[in-house]
Amino acid sequence: MWSIISLIGNIVQIFGSGLSLFDTDNIMASTEILVGFGCMLAYINIGRYLEYNRDYSTIFATIQRALPNVLRYLLGVMPIFFGFIFFGLCLFWRSERFTSTSSTMITLFSMLNGDSVFDIFNDLTGVNFFLGQLYCYIFCIIFIV
Repeated sequence: MWSIISLIGNIVQIFGSGLSLFDTDNIMASTEILVGFGCMLAYINIGRYLEYNRDYSTIFATIQRALPNVLRYLLGVMPIFFGFIFFGLCLFWRSERFTSTSSTMITLFSMLNGDSVFDIFNDLTGVNFFLGQLYCYIFCIIFIV
């Protein structure tokens, strides 16, 4: 597995570097993505060398054991999360935080992490006082508690 990750990372980095050399428009969005993805794979590949140390191999064993449970949890939670996204998008479309699917997703994710809960509460209660509070309370109860 490590050899495949290393090979893909190196090919992507070489291809991205080659494209950046011949890019005459100075629009580096695609080359930056390729080089960044290759760097990410190179850093993941460092895990190959950490497996030989007993302390660090615990990390990989934990990830390997927990990944099926985490994926099952995400599969169960994602429909509920997307339901809240689309429901909030339909209810609070006048709010600047709920203008598109991606901005609604970012708003709910930041609320899930506790970043701007008060600001989101104020914004939604400005659009519809009762439904805004009900929406935020139910979202916090389901996802945070």
